[in-house]
Amino acid sequence: MKKFIVLFFLAVFIQAASGEESGVSVKMSGDTNFSPTQYDYVFFNLSLFPPVSTQGWSIGKHIINSIQCGVFLSHSSKLYGFGTSLVTITDEEMTGFEISGFNYTGVSAQGVQFALLINSDAQRFAGFQIAPLNIINEWGEGFQLGIVNINSGFFGGFQIGAVNINVDKFTGMNVGLINIGNKFHGVMVGIINFSLDPEVVPIGLLNIIAGGLLSIETWVDLNCFSFTGLKLGSKYFYTVLTLLKFDFFRGITYLPSTKNIGIGCGLTIPLESFKAGFDFSYETYLNNFSYSRTNLFGGWDTWYLYIHLLYFRLFTGYEVIKNLWIKAGLSYTYYLFSDVPNLSWFPESDQYKSAFGTFIGLEFNFF
Repeated sequence: MKKFIVLFFLAVFIQAASGEESGVSVKMSGDTNFSPTQYDYVFFNLSLFPPVSTQGWSIGKHIINSIQCGVFLSHSSKLYGFGTSLVTITDEEMTGFEISGFNYTGVSAQGVQFALLINSDAQRFAGFQIAPLNIINEWGEGFQLGIVNINSGFFGGFQIGAVNINVDKFTGMNVGLINIGNKFHGVMVGIINFSLDPEVVPIGLLNIIAGGLLSIETWVDLNCFSFTGLKLGSKYFYTVLTLLKFDFFRGITYLPSTKNIGIGCGLTIPLESFKAGFDFSYETYLNNFSYSRTNLFGGWDTWYLYIHLLYFRLFTGYEVIKNLWIKAGLSYTYYLFSDVPNLSWFPESDQYKSAFGTFIGLEFNFF
């Protein structure tokens, strides 16, 4: 190992002292109004940091590498192959595979970039990026996996990150905790989705879509319960957060509930003053109820009842005045009871039940 290190530094300093570049001069064609660029081709470059490398001082020169291996910093004008270092800088083009702490490409990158910290492409990228922070300035296409993905130009493809930010146009799919888009055409899946384009398909708890849907709806189902829901999304696709209230059920007197929330999603088709659609939600309801059997102390027995519902609606709506809709339709409810002390209290004596129904309600849209 010691011999290798000594020979490496000896070769570096001999080459730097001779002022020669190991390689072949390559003439690149260009516009006739300009002098063609001369590139020196060096197949393999081993670098501590420029100029302590087998190709000498490379900054400001035009050098093409096929393999670029560095300790602290490796640099080339063009890299066609493989590059690795703490910091890898390619002034113009990279085609191949990079593994570094920080990867930077000045013009165009194609292939795979893996970084412990940052992948940054000043203009164009096509391929696969993995890093805590991925940045593309002008144009990108492919797949990004990171904690934060930032694209200030166009990007088409798939993004997975805690935070995905697309400043200009995006086409594809985002999956993250927070998704932010401007001209977004595709699907957002996250806790918080924000888009200035109403054509997006948002799937999340909080969807803020310019020109989309932000509404409160309340309705009564003839299966003896009522709902209040907050709907967030685009004008076609939305998520809904609901509060459920049982008015009565199978003759049992219910006391105030402790939990009665739900979450779901839906699809709507707007037609001027009319709209039609479909949505579903999962509801969970925790209540205690009393029944007419006395206990040993002469009082009424009380039991906690968990009710889980899958609730489906097929609806139509009419805008009676601006932003206020009256809605009605058909419903289907699938019940699952749990922690029931005696299922024989229910007529079917079955833990699973379902029912069709109808509903009517009002919806007010803030946009």
